[in-house]
Amino acid sequence: MKVLQAIHSYKPYLPHFEEKYKIDKEKISFKELKGLLLKDRFYASHLLSPVLNIETNGFYTMWDYPLLQQKWAEERGWKEKDLKKILFAQIEDFRPDVFYNCSPIRFDAEQIKTQIDRKIIKMCWFASPETGHIDFSVYKTRLTNLPLDIKSNKEVGFRSDLFQPAHDPIMDEYAKSKKRDTDIFFYGQYHSSYFKRRNELIDLLIDFKSKSDFNIELALQYNLEKKHHYPFSRPTRFKKLFGAKIINPSLDVRKNTISPLYGLDLYEKIASSKIVFNAAVDFSGQHKVNMRNFETVGLGAHLLSDEGIYPDFFKEGTNFSTYSDFNNFKSKVNYLLEHTAERESMALAGNEMVKKKYSKEKQWQRFQEIASV
Repeated sequence: MKVLQAIHSYKPYLPHFEEKYKIDKEKISFKELKGLLLKDRFYASHLLSPVLNIETNGFYTMWDYPLLQQKWAEERGWKEKDLKKILFAQIEDFRPDVFYNCSPIRFDAEQIKTQIDRKIIKMCWFASPETGHIDFSVYKTRLTNLPLDIKSNKEVGFRSDLFQPAHDPIMDEYAKSKKRDTDIFFYGQYHSSYFKRRNELIDLLIDFKSKSDFNIELALQYNLEKKHHYPFSRPTRFKKLFGAKIINPSLDVRKNTISPLYGLDLYEKIASSKIVFNAAVDFSGQHKVNMRNFETVGLGAHLLSDEGIYPDFFKEGTNFSTYSDFNNFKSKVNYLLEHTAERESMALAGNEMVKKKYSKEKQWQRFQEIASV
């Protein structure tokens, strides 16, 4: 089965990536640039085995990365700048059996129906609550790792299938690290939408950091939200005169975070941590399904997460730990850091579990099964 998987970029990642690899924008080829993206393992838990390993039956692209896509066009004597047109041309050129769209919210139904050969199976990934903005009926199925999203076609008008992230085998070398200098690490988004409860827990973690002797680090990704101060109903142009106040996140949060980490840099940081703090997004309810679960245990750190329903084979007290509230979290931290052998044994069990139960081979097999039904 030939598959073309298209993912989207995160704005903070691209300049970091280009600086890290000293990208020569004039000389680099599409193949070289794609190779570096795959080497850096951005979004690797969600990348299918054929595209991650650059096999002949897989084609990968970060469709909204202008440099990457325009290089592909230029190498074919095409001066096109429209990134969607380039993606549709890549699909036509590669002729996959399956187009796997990881950015369905960025495409309308008409584009998917008219720009892609109807003989190509269309599948997408989406695990956020904004389903009202997407017509999933143009896809064979919407893949999600949130069980709450699995509803009947009759009920919602489209098909959904449960589909999990997978263990990246590159993690195995990092997971062997015995040098774990960071006691507690958290990484992820701090945002006023979808993350209210988690933001509150992060605020408590920062307070705990200021009062404890533990080495606690946070790598947060956020967008500054500002409020302008100008009298009454003055025109918008007066905003420049009166300035703006940052209302989210707080100065305390901004002072207590390092820059966001991605790909191999994130792998290295998790692998140098004893415990990774986790808290699910608000909309997932009791289901705790974020990618941090898989990345943490895959890199040999101990996952300490909020109580709830976890993916199959994640067993609390056996291969990871949970907390009921922040006071309980602090108690668990004290216990786990004092009982090194027990903490490391559970982390090892988590690592063995994710390698065995959530391998790339099993993920790809599951994808093919879904596509064939």
